[in-house]
Amino acid sequence: MQRVGRAAAASAVAVTAGSWLLAVVLGAAGGHLGDALMGLSAVAFAVVGALVVWQRPGNGIGPLFCAGAVSLTVLGVGGLYARYAAAHPSAGLPAGVFVSWRADAAALPTMGMFAGIIPQVFPDGRPLSRRWRHTLWAGWAFIVLATLGNALTPQRLESVPGRDNPYAITALDGLWATMIALSAPLGLLALCAGLVTLVLRWRRSGGDERQQLKWFLAGVSLFPVPLLLHDALPVVSDVLISVALLVMPVLLGVAVLRYRLYDLDLVVRRAAAYAVVSALVAGIYLAIVAMVEAAVGGHATQAEHVAAAVAAAAAFQPLRALVQRTVDEVFYGDRLRPYEAMNRIGRQLEHAVLPDTVLPGVVTAVTDALRLPYAAVELLDETGWSMAAEHGRPAGTVEEFPMTYQAERVGRLLVSPRAPGQPLHMSDRRLLVDLARQVGVAAHAVRASLALQRSRVALVSAREEERRRLRR
Repeated sequence: MQRVGRAAAASAVAVTAGSWLLAVVLGAAGGHLGDALMGLSAVAFAVVGALVVWQRPGNGIGPLFCAGAVSLTVLGVGGLYARYAAAHPSAGLPAGVFVSWRADAAALPTMGMFAGIIPQVFPDGRPLSRRWRHTLWAGWAFIVLATLGNALTPQRLESVPGRDNPYAITALDGLWATMIALSAPLGLLALCAGLVTLVLRWRRSGGDERQQLKWFLAGVSLFPVPLLLHDALPVVSDVLISVALLVMPVLLGVAVLRYRLYDLDLVVRRAAAYAVVSALVAGIYLAIVAMVEAAVGGHATQAEHVAAAVAAAAAFQPLRALVQRTVDEVFYGDRLRPYEAMNRIGRQLEHAVLPDTVLPGVVTAVTDALRLPYAAVELLDETGWSMAAEHGRPAGTVEEFPMTYQAERVGRLLVSPRAPGQPLHMSDRRLLVDLARQVGVAAHAVRASLALQRSRVALVSAREEERRRLRR
């Protein structure tokens, strides 16, 4: 059975790759090379699906990716083929109308696969529980009913405008209309079930599965900005959507194959920064065009549009640097600015009046500076370890960093990672080692103060005991 699955996955890669090469040739000949990007996205999905089939044989995501890739190929490359065949009849490309019909029929299966089926079974290829199989079957029913209904109903072809559906069965028009009507609520049910499933998996997951869901959400988050820009900047929107379609299968492949699973922090920071910068640059462009049109009292010329685009591009790098610093600070605090974190701890130590307030202020400053959920300081004395201060709640494993004073172990700094199962970054560790070394002096002073208090209490108790003994 594994051989059959691997052979099918390899066939999907071969079909999508060959179709993409055909799309490149047709796109270059017809002046629509950008349309071939959807075919390249299909190749990426097929490759990721094949890798999952080979390395995770029991995971149903692999076959779904391969099937979705073939459907995406028929939709994108088939549509390009049909348009080229209709526009260049002298080329003699065969079956142009049939390919156009198949390309139109592939739109709904592609949408159903990626929006209704995959979200319900990501990342392990299985539904959340046995009860959720019904919504999964609803997604498959949507694909079957909507595909058959739209493929056989009398209507115009979208890939080749002006041509009627040559394979429509007019005598059963009522049946096709009923199938289309039934498919709509089933598709909506599958879509909602996918969203609810992702939310439930997120709430119940931890460790690797939580990271896998983060990668999935990172892939999905690439699409809102291009879709919002579609009406204002259609060319920019199409380019961004094409790039998102190329990046998304890579992100999902990382999630399913668990390769460099915990490197998402860099991806999310960069993606968030570039999403904000893209929106700001688009806003600058639209604002300049609007001001020019208001000043001249008409539509801006092509030269004025080019000037506005140049001005917006000039603002890209300064905005990117500013937004990247802001995003880094939101996600990781002062991790990328270690001296600022050290200064914050130093100020906390400087303003502490009583010894009892030193270490609580330190752990609060550590959690605030590095956006950590938990930090604590334990002191070591002749009786063993004792909790001196803590802030927040532990999330998953707790890592410790030794605090020393003049080569003597005086305590340890305990911290929890930002998410359960997600280890601390090397830059976090280096900074925490330096912070623990700096706090070691304060910990020694607090320990000495506590030892002095205990000795005073013991001395007072001894004197009281001696007085009571003398009275007797």
